[in-house]
Amino acid sequence: MNVNAARAQNKSATLVTKTWLCFCAWTLFFASVHAAENGEAQNESLIRAAVVFGILRFVDWPEQHAPKDIINLCEYGESEVAEAIRSLNGSRKVGKRKVVVKTLNKTNTTELCHALLIGEESPAIPLQKTPALAFCDNCEQEYRDMTSVVLKRNENLVQFEVNLDHLDQQDIRLSASVIELASKCYSSNPSIKGCSND
Repeated sequence: MNVNAARAQNKSATLVTKTWLCFCAWTLFFASVHAAENGEAQNESLIRAAVVFGILRFVDWPEQHAPKDIINLCEYGESEVAEAIRSLNGSRKVGKRKVVVKTLNKTNTTELCHALLIGEESPAIPLQKTPALAFCDNCEQEYRDMTSVVLKRNENLVQFEVNLDHLDQQDIRLSASVIELASKCYSSNPSIKGCSND
């Protein structure tokens, strides 16, 4: 391995480490706020909310749809993450942007949504036409292939999977360091290493 390759590898490892530390910081922050306000131990929905906030910090939306001061996080179906975020009151921020949770139904438009939380018992959603980062939060199996990020529980760990094909369809860019933190990624592009095309 030459010097430049070694430097590039070290730089990538450092970036992943910093991103992971950011995720951990968000998790601890959410947990401390929740415990202070409700006197309860951190729960799975709180950890999932921390992961969502962490991912939103590393998203690049299409220029015409990029959020300025507010990130509209739209809820379809029953999302435990949305409920956890609502419980934070004034602490809903990603960087300098305030996160506003909106509940949508079949008659609502998703044009103003920057991210979608697809929960249980979700109505039909035209995801392919929506320039929003879609999360599956215990959503039905039929929606998993139409979302960019699937939140999952593996024993006592909350993990996430990334669908790179859906990100491309939405013209959304997610930091490579975040993708490396995913428990699994999917892509139909065989040149992308480490991703499944099944």
